[in-house]
Amino acid sequence: MFDALAPRLLPVAMHLCGHAVDAEDALQQTFLLAMLPAEQRQVLRLQLQHGMSPTAITEVLEVPPGAVRMRLHRGLEALRLDATIEDEGRHERHSARAGTDGSFRFEGVVDGLYTIALVSPPPGEVMPPLRHVRAGSTGLRLQLEMPSFVAGRVFDAAGKPVRACVHAIPDCVRRSVGGQLSDADGHFRREVPVGFRGRVEATVPSQQPEQPMVQGEQRDVAARRGDLQITVETRPFLRR
Repeated sequence: MFDALAPRLLPVAMHLCGHAVDAEDALQQTFLLAMLPAEQRQVLRLQLQHGMSPTAITEVLEVPPGAVRMRLHRGLEALRLDATIEDEGRHERHSARAGTDGSFRFEGVVDGLYTIALVSPPPGEVMPPLRHVRAGSTGLRLQLEMPSFVAGRVFDAAGKPVRACVHAIPDCVRRSVGGQLSDADGHFRREVPVGFRGRVEATVPSQQPEQPMVQGEQRDVAARRGDLQITVETRPFLRR
């Protein structure tokens, strides 16, 4: 939310809310939780539905505190949604967590059009981004579906296969989340929505913060494209 002392000329803070649903039943309870691994599902139920602290969960389940924290972190990340403004000249971005019934609400959203996406869909599922959503909208629906794919291989400038972090970014989406590493021979396969069309980016993580980014991309890629070849080259730092 905006600070109470902020100038009056700032846009009014709004909200976005709705439900994330599956393809079978828009009212199915706990569907997101049900798709998580059993260990993550167990600790999230104890925390979100029964209000238990991580310490209490550790005692009840008789597992190390570090394991409980890791399961909570991964489970909560799977329930996170991002709303990014579509105006190229602005940098509004908000996060919200889907409830165990799939409900979500973004607070403090400035007027404009947004793209909403689930950050880390459950394995074997994808959720197409919801685009051109006006701030203040309610009754939104985000729907999980069976995935399609894009696949290929990443090479360096000398033609040698390299391990890289690969993102599949739909058209009209400025930034990506949830990158996936290729294997040591550069092979990758990313799950995408059936109607996906956009660009596929590959980035080789830098070993030192001051080193330039090594990055490449292929544009105008459609779902079920399996022959991508992306060459990564040294580039200046780019901020997402």
